[in-house]
Amino acid sequence: MAYTEKFTAVTNRGTVLTLNAVANNAESNPQAYDNSSNRDRFAVAELNVTFAIAPGPGSIDLYILPNLGGNFMDGAFGVAPAPACYVGSFPVRAVATLQRICTPRFELPPTNMNFLAINNATGQPTDAACVVKLHTFNRTLV
Repeated sequence: MAYTEKFTAVTNRGTVLTLNAVANNAESNPQAYDNSSNRDRFAVAELNVTFAIAPGPGSIDLYILPNLGGNFMDGAFGVAPAPACYVGSFPVRAVATLQRICTPRFELPPTNMNFLAINNATGQPTDAACVVKLHTFNRTLV
């Protein structure tokens, strides 16, 4: 029997990270997301950001810190996240207006996790409206 691979419709899971006033070369506060019930397989992250002053070249890098066996992976509170936890970058433009940037598709673990961002841009996001939103989907065979 032949099967056809299809992706499900995208579900907006809302804000998973707030980047209010995260300084240049600094980490955001990790924020929790629970995928143990939904068990979504894939995601795309969307950054909505405005800088007070146009940043120089750089990016905001996104990491997932899975909770495996009751313990989160390194990456919180000054401990550099493991390279394996990296899921994508948001390359920012040198403008002081709203930017909406998406990552490529990445896989989600079927567990609790924390999202963490590192601001490698040369500017600082301006307000609480600077957020990372998560859009999830799955793969089916029909």
